Amino acid sequence: AKSKRLPTREDPVVLGLVAVEGRLSRGELALAVRDLIELSRRFRDDVRVNRRLSRLLHQRALMSYGQGSVAAAVTDWRRVLEIEPGNRVVQKLLDRALAESRAEKKS
Repeated sequence: AKSKRLPTREDPVVLGLVAVEGRLSRGELALAVRDLIELSRRFRDDVRVNRRLSRLLHQRALMSYGQGSVAAAVTDWRRVLEIEPGNRVVQKLLDRALAESRAEKKS
């Protein structure tokens, strides 16, 4: 039986992911995330898109957290958990960031 997958040059998901990787190679993280979010809206159930979006959001959350932008990190980690509800690493990081955020508000 032949695969029903489109040739790479005709697969809009592959083309979109290649464009995202191009943006990343040029250091355009914000634009890459924006493009991935748009791809995820168009292809909600595509594992390739969801996996890449999840990883990129996690990476951006780590960078935000490291730069002291806890709220931005929390937003991205929540989105990761929407995509991967069972991701225990992200859940622990989110819990830690939320606890830190609550402690900052009390002081």
